[in-house]
Amino acid sequence: MELLWGKKYPIHEESSGSLLLECGVMSSVTKLDAVNFCRERSSHVVAASDAKRIYVSRRNASWRRIINEIDLEPILQKFGFKIIYNENYNLENQISLFKSADFVCGPHGAGLTNIVFCKKNTSVLEVIMAERFPMGAVFWELACAAELDYHILPATRIPVDESHLVDGNMYVDPKKFEAALDYMINQKT
Repeated sequence: MELLWGKKYPIHEESSGSLLLECGVMSSVTKLDAVNFCRERSSHVVAASDAKRIYVSRRNASWRRIINEIDLEPILQKFGFKIIYNENYNLENQISLFKSADFVCGPHGAGLTNIVFCKKNTSVLEVIMAERFPMGAVFWELACAAELDYHILPATRIPVDESHLVDGNMYVDPKKFEAALDYMINQKT
């Protein structure tokens, strides 16, 4: 199978700035069909006008939370991100927010599934524990099928308990987070 769309997706690493992954056979026609289905079924939902940059928080989740999220808030504000908690919005409002977004950022978790409603070329920065990638590459695959500009920022895993061997909470270096957002945003301008 040929590479779909030939897009490359930066991974923001500690030592090398950014590495590139190519979207490949993991993006099957089935995912593309699912993306098209979701977009068609939500075509009646109007995009929110005030949410061009959104950060999807997992602050209220049991795990995969960013434990130092409060340290990231000034950075998010600097770049004009609106912090959202999907659980506070009904489905139509979530669709509206994601349809309007030019940039989406957040930790690996179910809330990022809504990137399926983003318009093509929306930039997405997923914060994920290195232990979960590529096993947790579901949003990368979804981004490939949806033709999104996907980026990943590895985070340090903070274990929750012994029952979550590859899960836990995350610590994100604020300087690396800021550099990743800056890169993602400035490559579009």
